[in-house]
Amino acid sequence: MIEREVVVTEARRWLGVRWVHQGRSEFGIDCVGLVVAVTKALGIADYDFKGYPREPVATQFVGHFLAGGATRIPIPEAKPADLMIFRDTIYPCHVGIVAAWSDSPTIIHSHAGRRKVVEERMAGDWSKQWVAAFAMPGVG
Repeated sequence: MIEREVVVTEARRWLGVRWVHQGRSEFGIDCVGLVVAVTKALGIADYDFKGYPREPVATQFVGHFLAGGATRIPIPEAKPADLMIFRDTIYPCHVGIVAAWSDSPTIIHSHAGRRKVVEERMAGDWSKQWVAAFAMPGVG
């Protein structure tokens, strides 16, 4: 079992890496790429998928994480190291790793608008865009 703090520490290692659509390396990474990089580094799961457009076309995004072995959990039960899915437009199309969940929840994610991997509070508009939360296998 991998401790939650180990997942968050690995995710923080990517802070500042620039955002690149479908990027999968320290030269550029997108939101899915960040989850892929963290989970591969820790041997957790393989959530990689490619060929997705910049604009979401369906609700397949959430199903992808279920297919990778993640377990959907109620959003209020999320903990550090869980995955949080957001609706950035009509469809769920953005994922991040929960870094803190108490009084001031934060998320680590690679965001096109921020142009890099950041850790930020899940407040304001972010809290209105939560769609789903997932616990990853082998993390606890």
